[in-house]
Amino acid sequence: MFEGINSIDFYAQFHNDETCYKYLADLKWKDGYICKKCKHTSYSKGNLPYYRRCKNCGYDESVTAHTMFHKCKMGIQKAFVSMYEIISSKKGIASTTLSEKVSVNIKTAWLIRRKVQESMKPSCKKNSKNM
Repeated sequence: MFEGINSIDFYAQFHNDETCYKYLADLKWKDGYICKKCKHTSYSKGNLPYYRRCKNCGYDESVTAHTMFHKCKMGIQKAFVSMYEIISSKKGIASTTLSEKVSVNIKTAWLIRRKVQESMKPSCKKNSKNM
């Protein structure tokens, strides 16, 4: 997701929650919207920014739903920074170090670290098969 981007460019691109939500929405629905409940493809603006409401069944879907940011215990910008720190760290990053860098408790840092590592597993398997 953030491979090849240096820290200056990262912080310039994701300088607030709005830029993070927009990036996530563009990535999540890049192939178009499909309702998770009824599979309808038409939507309108949801109750909150970056939510989409199905025109058929009325289901409101958050931009973070069904992503690694779902029920995240920190703000979206802190979550993006955490993810960047984890991905860009060559030898990995300890939960204690991550918690200090983004000012969250160790359990929260551990949880986001685990989510990032889990989300990277399929791509690692796919890349190793191609080698």
